[in-house]
Amino acid sequence: MHIGYAFSRRKISVKKNLLKLVTAVAVLSPVAFNLASCNRGDSSQSASDSSSSSYSVAEAKYNCAEEAAKNPNMTVLNFWHAFNNVNETAAVNVTNAFNEQHVHDESFPICVTLTGQKDYDTLFTQINSSIQSGSIPDLVSSYPDHVANYREQNVVVDMSKFQDDAEYSIKDFDDILESYQKESYNYVFDKETLDQYNQSIQDGAKYGKGSLMSLPINKSTEVMYYNKTFFDIFTTGDLTKATLSDGQSADKAPYANRFIKKEIKVTVDGKTYEGLPWDLKAADGTKLPLKHPGDIDVTDVSTWFTWDDVRVNGLIIQQITLNYYDVISGKKYNTLYTPGDKYASQIEQRGNFSISWDSVSNLFISLANSYNKYSTIEYNDVSGKMNAKLLFNDQEVINQYQKMRDMFNEGVFTIPTLMGSQTDKYGTTQFINQNIFMSVGSTAGAALNGKGSFVTGVTAAPVVFNKTEGNHSPKIIQQGTNISMLAQADYVNLTKDALTSGTPAQQKAFKKQLAAWEYVKYATSYEGNMEFATGTNYLPTRTTVVNSEEYKQHIANKLANPATKAEAQAMQIALEIANTGVLFTDRPFPGSATLRTNSESIVKDFLSSSSSVAATINKFYSDESAKLKEF
Repeated sequence: MHIGYAFSRRKISVKKNLLKLVTAVAVLSPVAFNLASCNRGDSSQSASDSSSSSYSVAEAKYNCAEEAAKNPNMTVLNFWHAFNNVNETAAVNVTNAFNEQHVHDESFPICVTLTGQKDYDTLFTQINSSIQSGSIPDLVSSYPDHVANYREQNVVVDMSKFQDDAEYSIKDFDDILESYQKESYNYVFDKETLDQYNQSIQDGAKYGKGSLMSLPINKSTEVMYYNKTFFDIFTTGDLTKATLSDGQSADKAPYANRFIKKEIKVTVDGKTYEGLPWDLKAADGTKLPLKHPGDIDVTDVSTWFTWDDVRVNGLIIQQITLNYYDVISGKKYNTLYTPGDKYASQIEQRGNFSISWDSVSNLFISLANSYNKYSTIEYNDVSGKMNAKLLFNDQEVINQYQKMRDMFNEGVFTIPTLMGSQTDKYGTTQFINQNIFMSVGSTAGAALNGKGSFVTGVTAAPVVFNKTEGNHSPKIIQQGTNISMLAQADYVNLTKDALTSGTPAQQKAFKKQLAAWEYVKYATSYEGNMEFATGTNYLPTRTTVVNSEEYKQHIANKLANPATKAEAQAMQIALEIANTGVLFTDRPFPGSATLRTNSESIVKDFLSSSSSVAATINKFYSDESAKLKEF
């Protein structure tokens, strides 16, 4: 059941939605905002992480240097992260609670210090520098492809040695949502692990079991925000059927008198349809409806918008924006672009773009994964090493990239860096200003996308899906960072035998890993996850958290507050999306972070240039393949 900012076009009770929220977690798949070297669409722009000079981050209760000076047996850990504002406060609260329990533990005193970096670009750079200097932190929040880079330098601790040991393991590991478990074990860097991974699947495991090199902290996914007021008006032709963000009916809008019903003409693939926007017909009587995103049933993937749906909607929207006025501003829609927009004259003449996608790299990866043709990891029998193989030069995948180019050329689809000042990383500003009417972005950015004068709806993002073609499946990328343990290469593979038979340096190093594991266990526990799930706009990672009265009340409170309603609805939609099983994560490999980064400029290039899409993709494939090394 879809829920928009105003509870979609269906009337649904909060109680029913909360019940649905709980049931959705049974098979939740995982998926924060500015990240390393590219826009993944899920970190620093989020409302929970947005810049604010007035926001005051919680303070650490313990100074670990002072505590270590008082107690020579203290194990001090450094956790590097890129959390900001409320996300940093959540991390501080989790760390304060952990330190409260462990600083004064006589048998094993531990104190954790948080070190924040500006963003994930900076964090990634600083970690790599620290590896070279030999002063790496003990813990880091990171993305899987960053972990692959650190692992290539042999500094990532495989936490399997703790989880597989009954003495140290997370006893309620299965409470972590299944696909987060899957992502955590999705690291394969040698033949032995690859064989283990494949064998676990053959043995009927729920997922392949590789190395355990991270565990989830803050998770989100991509959803589509849409201008519900706009769609309510132009699918019915009745202002009384639409509501503004202040709760008033659209017929009470400042410029309601400028809503003058006018027939438009829309041509799709050579066939022309005429009439009012909500009653378009061809000469043979065939109808061309403007599809309302609020009619999507998120629990049923077959109802989601395909790219063909997006294209047809976009062609209709163009003609609406050429002929109708916004009842809120009183201006014609095709004049609401940002001054200086490179495509201003095109918008004035042809009408508005209708949809933008925040994370271009996510789009690139998702389209390829819809055909299972992005990348794979293989073992080379000749060299005895592992290697990654790229697959996105497949013709079916190239056809999807070509469809993106065609829709851009038609004025339907665009990306943030091709709108307005062409410097925005997100489509939020253009969406709020009604220069576009649908915007795909992170659930973590819901609050910002809900700040317009219209009602914002939330639903599933468009997917590659055609019932008559079976060689693909809908895919939505899962996002967010995880926590990983780092150690110097000489000590990264230590086992607990080091405690009894190791050198003093080995004993100290393993003891530090044990301390770091204790922090990982707490940060990803029910208590730690509850702090992130209720203190930020990220998703819960544990079934018990979603089922808890505290979390359900948290969602109910957000739904009851107009200022936070969109945030709660985005979380609900994300859980419903997860329940469909379409979320995915790629297996990381050395070089995958660079590949992701470079894909963003390639998409911008093939969208906005006249060069052949196939030639551009094939060259990118060749260039990136040549950079990959065996490992």
